[in-house]
Amino acid sequence: MSDWLHSLQFRLVVGFVSVLALALAGVGFYASYATQKELDAFGEDVEVARVARLENVVADTFDLELEPRMSLLEPALRNAAQLFGWKIAVVDRHGNMIAGSHRYDGEMRAETFFKGPQVTRRPIMVRGRLLGEILFESPYPIPHGLLESIPYTISSEALRIQSLTIGEDGPRPPRSEPTGIEEVESIEGDSAQNQVEPQLSQLAASFNRSLIWAGLAAGAAGIVIISLTTQRTLAPVHTLTRAAVALGRGDFSMRVPVKGRDEVGELGRTFNNMASQLEDAEAVRRSMTADVAHELRTPLSNLQGYLEAIKDGLIEPDAETIASLHSQVLHLSHLVEDLRLIAMMEAGALRMDMTSGDLGDIADLTVDSFMPRANERDIALALTRSSDLPEISVDQTRIRQVIANLIENAISYTPEGGRVDVDVTAGPGEVALSVTDTGPGIPGDELEYVFDRLYRVDPSRSHATGGAGLGLTIVRQLVEAHGGTVSAESPVHSDASGVGGGGGTRFTVRLPA
Repeated sequence: MSDWLHSLQFRLVVGFVSVLALALAGVGFYASYATQKELDAFGEDVEVARVARLENVVADTFDLELEPRMSLLEPALRNAAQLFGWKIAVVDRHGNMIAGSHRYDGEMRAETFFKGPQVTRRPIMVRGRLLGEILFESPYPIPHGLLESIPYTISSEALRIQSLTIGEDGPRPPRSEPTGIEEVESIEGDSAQNQVEPQLSQLAASFNRSLIWAGLAAGAAGIVIISLTTQRTLAPVHTLTRAAVALGRGDFSMRVPVKGRDEVGELGRTFNNMASQLEDAEAVRRSMTADVAHELRTPLSNLQGYLEAIKDGLIEPDAETIASLHSQVLHLSHLVEDLRLIAMMEAGALRMDMTSGDLGDIADLTVDSFMPRANERDIALALTRSSDLPEISVDQTRIRQVIANLIENAISYTPEGGRVDVDVTAGPGEVALSVTDTGPGIPGDELEYVFDRLYRVDPSRSHATGGAGLGLTIVRQLVEAHGGTVSAESPVHSDASGVGGGGGTRFTVRLPA
């Protein structure tokens, strides 16, 4: 559990859930605020309509003599109180109670009838005369500004009709039937609240509860979806982790399945490429270890054999024997020096003494040093150079080593009577040096490996046909240290029929001018 809390999936889930929670909270807050605002406005409109309705109902209970008909007024107040949830009273101009929606005693004053301070007053105006006031107590007081939008009570429709019937004979008796007001039995105390209209606050609370449950359901669904999504997204990462652990333990054959073209898929392809390179590097390392052991074992075995024979008195330590031992020691010394040089170049610890020089002159000196050996094997060694060679900045000692290794390699693989040509030419922004031989050539599938450490085309590793396989590796390292490139090309000569495939190899070094 502790590992999962520190995992990338947990952080992704927390991040997504936080965003989801903030989004739901924002939507919920705004929806609740907007709904409450609309409900408040709707509630105010309902209260105002109730006040206007109450005033008309009360006005309808007055007769032509402007006296209230108690048989209609009391039931009307109870009916309105039952519908609206209010406590209502009608008083005359002197403040004396005329009627109330709840039980009261005789000459009770309105101040005694109402217990709370929030009492709303509205005048009773019939045919322009102030007859009294309507007082009501609502659970939610109505803002005074809203009441100003309601005109004062006017004559009811019944009074208007009755006033039109007045003539010379005097007024007719009023109608005894109620004008739209049903008589209901008196409902005392809190029992009247059982049938009141539902409060708008209940609607708002119900909406908020629904919103909360919807938010919780959406949040839970979001968390499940996020968890599944992150788990599926991170599954390749877990596979990569297991593969990396196996790779760290030395299993370089480990690969991961790659699906898709997204960042995770690209990471998988990069991992597989890295594993392939590490596998190749491990194979090279093992091969190099075996090759170095082979290269060291032969001269050491020879030295050991000669020394033991001299010790036992089987061989006299004459000049020939000493010369043979010396050659073996020189071979070991050259091999160790080449390995040391390669290690320094790969570590970036090889110091370069850069000076300005002519590559043609450097090549000329190097070719002259190989003339005795070439003549000994009846090999024609020739140098061709352009006349307009520019000066280049190089470490002349290291560049001579590059040219010497290439010529040494060419002479070693060129049969007697063959030819080795060294050409130095100028190109756009560079100077090129090529060494071409007439040897058997290099198979095309092996050209890309000739610069690898201890790699030799001759699988027998005979010193008669070459050294330890480090010369071309040193060439590449030194050329690249000068900012140049080296390449191999084979075959470069035609066979007897005049088509390619006759043999020969050309190594070309290009250095920036």
